[in-house]
Amino acid sequence: SIPKGNKVDLSFETITQSITKEPYTSKKYALEDKGILYEIKLEGKEEAQLLVEMEGVREETAILASGWNSYSWDPGYIELGARLRTQDSVWIYVLGKEPQLTYKTFKDYEMQELKEDIAYHVTTQPLELKEWLFHTYQEVCGDSLKGLSEEQLYSILLKLLDQCIEDNYGMMFEDALANMNYQKRLFTLIYDVPFGAGEQKVVEVNYLQNATMDKIQKIKATYTFDYLLNPASKWADFKNLTIEVRPNSHYPFMIESTIPFEKTKEGYVFKSHTLPEEDLHFTLYEHDKIHWQYVIGGLIGCISVLILLVVLIKKKFNKAS
Repeated sequence: SIPKGNKVDLSFETITQSITKEPYTSKKYALEDKGILYEIKLEGKEEAQLLVEMEGVREETAILASGWNSYSWDPGYIELGARLRTQDSVWIYVLGKEPQLTYKTFKDYEMQELKEDIAYHVTTQPLELKEWLFHTYQEVCGDSLKGLSEEQLYSILLKLLDQCIEDNYGMMFEDALANMNYQKRLFTLIYDVPFGAGEQKVVEVNYLQNATMDKIQKIKATYTFDYLLNPASKWADFKNLTIEVRPNSHYPFMIESTIPFEKTKEGYVFKSHTLPEEDLHFTLYEHDKIHWQYVIGGLIGCISVLILLVVLIKKKFNKAS
């Protein structure tokens, strides 16, 4: 959904001007570029901390990392760390000039006690950027963007790679792909409806739309939907608009809307001879209003988590000291 006060321009002109059939073109990389994929697998019987130092990292080199949980950077130098159990693997995909990689293993989380007898195995293979991006996307996101064409998907992945490399000193982690699931996207369906002179036709469009769930500061969730009405302002003539909302039995109440609906047996209805000035934004809830005990309960839950986090950090700090 589009949050209140959001400054995103969703006017018809902005939407249509953003539509293109051209795939995204990176200034630095092509999907057919070949890099080297490193897989590091722990083979010992106990878990260990793995540290990989990369020296001689050039400005044009791109590093795509998967499975790591710590990272540090200095000009020309990158350090990656991961806590691994037996047969766990982590991956480094290098695109461009290969840096020098040094592997170190430790028993302790703080990486103070170097243990050279911990067994690990490193394999390398050449791999196209396209193949690694798609493999990582599937591992992290599954089929969350299955409605996209292959060209659209690779355009999104390649653009994301460019942004990560520019913002993260040549690094891209799988977390960036996971965030794709939470990005707000506007999908456009383009089709032709031929009309003869004086001819009338009924156009019916059906699709499934998931609501945006919100549990911030409350225990029970609200569900919000958005529907763009402003494109209809471009029609030559517009009149007699009817909008019906039929909620399911679990969330039967509309507690917020940008246009005034009337309650009916089936749900809610809005009728107008003209197009509303605002796009449609409405929220459904299981009660007819948000009760204060749910808001207070949500705040108490947040405070409890914060207190627990502080206690855990304090305990860990005391143990370390």
